[in-house]
Amino acid sequence: MSMKKCPYCSNPIYDSAKRCMFCGRNLDLELARKLEIQKTDRDRFFKSAKVALITFAIFASVTVATIWVSIYSSMGSIAKQAATHTALAQSFCNPQEVSIAARQLIDFNDRWADIMALAVSVDRDAVVLQVDRLQKIRRDAKDVETPDCLQSAKVSLTDGMEAHIDGLLAYIREKPVEEVNNYITVGNLKMNSFADDVERLQKCAPNCR
Repeated sequence: MSMKKCPYCSNPIYDSAKRCMFCGRNLDLELARKLEIQKTDRDRFFKSAKVALITFAIFASVTVATIWVSIYSSMGSIAKQAATHTALAQSFCNPQEVSIAARQLIDFNDRWADIMALAVSVDRDAVVLQVDRLQKIRRDAKDVETPDCLQSAKVSLTDGMEAHIDGLLAYIREKPVEEVNNYITVGNLKMNSFADDVERLQKCAPNCR
């Protein structure tokens, strides 16, 4: 397989590589633009999430109370069924719980990105220390309590972290560059899936399925 120089750090990489294993820069410009747009959208969303959730909670409380009084006076049994359905939806995907858990997971994701950037910029021997730090973050992320609807997103995040760790370990063991890149690519795809899931859940809660 032919080689080329990374346009950012000039280290040798395979022609087919999507990300430089030395500097960590994304070589796929379309994907890089998409990831940057996703990150910008997520940052903007979470800055306003607290106000949005408070507004949503007040609106939902007033709406549910109004519907309850109206329906119960004419059709008591239907009102009870509606209340039960609402309670079940809240327990499955409570908006406040989603916001809290998502913020924790996103914080872990941001810390992860910082350490990964450092890991690909140091000598091979020094990568071992960064792997230890990454393994601790992954363990902490797995311990985050999440509502049922956020479980899949958490799994995507922790699976992506595991793939990144496997890639770094392969690099430490001097495995072929293609094998290292494959692990890193899988990890990136899992991380993207996590971001997409969190954004979707923030929009659909509490009626997510």
